[in-house]
Amino acid sequence: MDDYYEKNGSFYCRKDFKKLNSKKCEACKNPIHGDMVSVLDKFFHHRCFHCSVCKSDFTPGIRVIYC
Repeated sequence: MDDYYEKNGSFYCRKDFKKLNSKKCEACKNPIHGDMVSVLDKFFHHRCFHCSVCKSDFTPGIRVIYC
């Protein structure tokens, strides 16, 4: 039998469980698996977390959110 997960009395395959229970990226709205950026209670894929104006990436480790 394949892996399955239970939550609140319902059963899910691995793919659907992760899809339903993963944090969603604030920018692209897709589920986040693995590393993520968390800012002001919002979550982003690393590739989606960039300047809203010029799209420049932010330097890892620098605690500012402007380019």
